[in-house]
Amino acid sequence: MLENTTYQEWWQQYLAGDRKAFGEFYMCFHRRLTIYCLGILKDHSLAENAASEALTRLLEHDDPKGIKNVESWLFKVARNCCFSLTSMQSRRKSIWEQVSSIFTKMMPHQGEAKMKQKDLHTEIKHILNGLEYEVWQLSQQGYSNEEIAAKIKIAEKTVANNKSNARKKLKTAYQHLRKQL
Repeated sequence: MLENTTYQEWWQQYLAGDRKAFGEFYMCFHRRLTIYCLGILKDHSLAENAASEALTRLLEHDDPKGIKNVESWLFKVARNCCFSLTSMQSRRKSIWEQVSSIFTKMMPHQGEAKMKQKDLHTEIKHILNGLEYEVWQLSQQGYSNEEIAAKIKIAEKTVANNKSNARKKLKTAYQHLRKQL
């Protein structure tokens, strides 16, 4: 990378058709966006993911020449990515709380006997099949669909489908146990 080249120059080169210039533009901006996102998310890994997502959205934008102020656009998209990640974390926490409450609110004689034999993860593992459980665990640890797919060597769409199936099964189990209470 040329030391005197600014992000605006890389951006203009990219718009002129130099695909490699986007890589340089990316390097110029990724750190700035990560720091910005870190201020919102308070988690370095999530901040890096949000910054990368914003830059990926820019690369995939249908009309990059139509973006009047690329810096402003990127920071707005990064902010939205942060909010999406925050919302996703909140949903995961909510699902976890619902599932864990199933087993703590069961009738005492059923709940005590069941909890003595198995912990919450064992119950969840019983409800889900092996792949769904593995995807669910990684999702609970904060991995994105893309990261999960790479980690267990399956397609990203398969990850999304297994997460959806797991969510439905856990919700059904929760509703079934709620009716028993």
